[in-house]
Amino acid sequence: MRYCGWSVQDLDAFCDALRYIDFAGVTGWALVIRQSDEPFIADPAWAQEVADIIAQVSYEHLLIGNRFLALLHATDRTVKLGRLGGHEHRWREPLGRDS
Repeated sequence: MRYCGWSVQDLDAFCDALRYIDFAGVTGWALVIRQSDEPFIADPAWAQEVADIIAQVSYEHLLIGNRFLALLHATDRTVKLGRLGGHEHRWREPLGRDS
């Protein structure tokens, strides 16, 4: 899935873009957002809403048998993501790193 030229008019448009992904001929989609910590630092409320929309739409797809996975990549571990889609997030630790 590549969605270039996308312009966010509002968060409803973003939600609709994810809801109406074509699953014909595929077993699922993965959405990867790199440097997702930057929007969380710039506008935490907006970024939280975007993450919640992604979680909500992923759940809706799952209910109808479609798999939609989202990975938000962040390097700044001080970013507070809160509850996304009603679930607490977990940081994935790099291999070989002591806790």
